Amino acid sequence: MSGIRTVGAVAATLFLAIAAFQVALAAGAPLGFMAWGGGQDDVLPAGYWVASAAAVVVLVIAALIVLAGLCIALARSGPGRS
Repeated sequence: MSGIRTVGAVAATLFLAIAAFQVALAAGAPLGFMAWGGGQDDVLPAGYWVASAAAVVVLVIAALIVLAGLCIALARSGPGRS
């Protein structure tokens, strides 16, 4: 079961790391060259801020779904089960 635990933890961590990047973009960090196709050299325009904020919500929900699935998988394996 350690493989499932590792994959779940890595997936949730990556979702949350990308969400943190989107939070920075939504807050006005000058990282536009690294996001949304790289068309902005500096701070994203307001429309992209809204999209980044929406992406944060989606990514956090995705991380929660992965963690919930991981908990279910671990509970089904339970002690003494393989």
